[in-house]
This record gives sequence, C-alpha cells and structure tokens, in this order.
Amino acid sequence: GERWGLPLAQQQFLSSTWFLGGLMGFLLSGVVADSGGRRAALLLFSAVHRAGNLLTFASSSFQGVLASRAVTAVGAVGTFNVLYPLVAEFSPPECRAAAKQVLGLAWNG
Repeated sequence: GERWGLPLAQQQFLSSTWFLGGLMGFLLSGVVADSGGRRAALLLFSAVHRAGNLLTFASSSFQGVLASRAVTAVGAVGTFNVLYPLVAEFSPPECRAAAKQVLGLAWNG
C-alpha cells in the first residue's frame, strides 16, 4: 500500500476485499466440488485465480484492482479448499500429516 502511495483507507479496502473474496471462495468451493467433482472444481477455481491475477495486472483504476483482487481471492481460496483434502486423500498414510503441513506452510508462509 505505502509503496504505491495509497492512503490507509484504500489499503484497508484492499485487505477487506481480499478477505470477502476469500470467504466467497471458501463457501463456494465445497458446493462446487460436491456438485461437479473435485477435479472440475480444482480446474475452475484455478482458472478463476489466474483470471483474477490477469485482471489485476490489466486494471487501470483502484476500483478495478479491488474487483480483480476479490476475484483472485475467490479462486485462490477455492483452489486451496479443494486441494487440501486431495493431498490428504492421495498421500500415503505415513506421509499424510507431513504433506498437509507442507501445503499449509506453502499457503500461510
């Protein structure tokens, strides 16, 4: 935020928009995965994530950045929500906890 000279209110809007988009991704991911399958959900949310990133890059206004970051968050959180159980399911039982920890660290830093 400060790097681009954004006032505090705009920085807060960016954070809030990301979390609202993430909430939507969280809520939608289970419904989409249950109705269309996890593979389709993973592909869909990955595509939404990529589209949001491209829209952010192409945005020329603060409002455009807000909207595109919300779309990006829907895709990012939706992807993670579908991916996490897949990692648990396809990891051998003796490696499952470590695999989930690595994925969690990759997500949370």
